Amino acid sequence: MADASRVLITLTNGPAKPEVVSIPKHKKHAPAGVKATTRMSQIWLEAADAAAVAEGEEVTLMDWGNCIMRKITKDPATGAVIGIDAELHLVGRCRLTPD
Repeated sequence: MADASRVLITLTNGPAKPEVVSIPKHKKHAPAGVKATTRMSQIWLEAADAAAVAEGEEVTLMDWGNCIMRKITKDPATGAVIGIDAELHLVGRCRLTPD
């Protein structure tokens, strides 16, 4: 379902099937317990956030880890972001050029 307030991200190396994982409700307070979250290869991103990212940029998906924005597709008429292809990079920040 298309919605101007959000953009679909396709994670090229995301889970082939939706998977439910348990994560802490609060990262610094274990007694708060755990919650279930579903991870899949397509997720929604707020349109304002999608407009703020660039190809090649690494961003953090809350309660999951990092991903690299590989391809951003924009509407030719409006310039609005209409889709993003990204790659999970769960080991952390990437270094695109050597020191």
